[in-house]
Amino acid sequence: MFVLPGVLRRRRGTPVCIHEQDGEMTRVRATGTIVLLISMFGVACGGESGSGSTGVDQSVPSLSIVSATDSQTTVVGTSLPNTVAVKVLDQNSRPIVLSTVTWAVVSGGGTVGAATSVTDASGLATAVWTLGTAAGVQRLSATIVTGTVDTLVAFAKAAAVTSLAVISDPFIAVAAGAMTAPLQVRAFDQYGNGVADASVLWRTSAGRFVSQSTSTTSSGVAQAVLETSSTPQDHVVTATVAGFPAVLTVRGQ
Repeated sequence: MFVLPGVLRRRRGTPVCIHEQDGEMTRVRATGTIVLLISMFGVACGGESGSGSTGVDQSVPSLSIVSATDSQTTVVGTSLPNTVAVKVLDQNSRPIVLSTVTWAVVSGGGTVGAATSVTDASGLATAVWTLGTAAGVQRLSATIVTGTVDTLVAFAKAAAVTSLAVISDPFIAVAAGAMTAPLQVRAFDQYGNGVADASVLWRTSAGRFVSQSTSTTSSGVAQAVLETSSTPQDHVVTATVAGFPAVLTVRGQ
């Protein structure tokens, strides 16, 4: 016989458990055998077990990015140097094992090695993130079963220069001996991204450049100022970066 929790009363010197169920009072005499059962199962008349545990996992998972894997930088179209990682913990900051994390590219057009991964003994889930071909900030989301989402960022830089284009007027006329406005070219990679910090060499058939070597900006633009010859004539200007040339003409008149 099993005794459910109830209210302990004494009647005629004998302990009795009164248990109410379905609107009826059930009276059970607390004999020595019943007292032994109560002791074995940790149940006392008139209260719950001392542990207070219901046997149901009420933990609430939390999600956090492993900072060392966030904000990495690499060339467009390539995988980040390190796998990205998030940690899943319960409400007591203990790692949750075998929790599913879903990965999704938010911006940048890249790819992730697997759509989902599960946490290890440390609560960590990792993924290989390959960036898209657009230079700039790219984003990847991580989501757990509760719907909690966190977002990692990465920085994609342009690939190597594959072309150079004139972006200022390719035909300029100034007074002979005058300085031109800045002549501009732009260096591009194979995906059309402007390439930063590329060295551009400037050459002219007449006159002289204030600086014969300039560097491209973050958008891939380089510029130089030409001092034209005092003799009226055409100045053929060539800008070159990584072996790729761009040509424009300045007319001194």
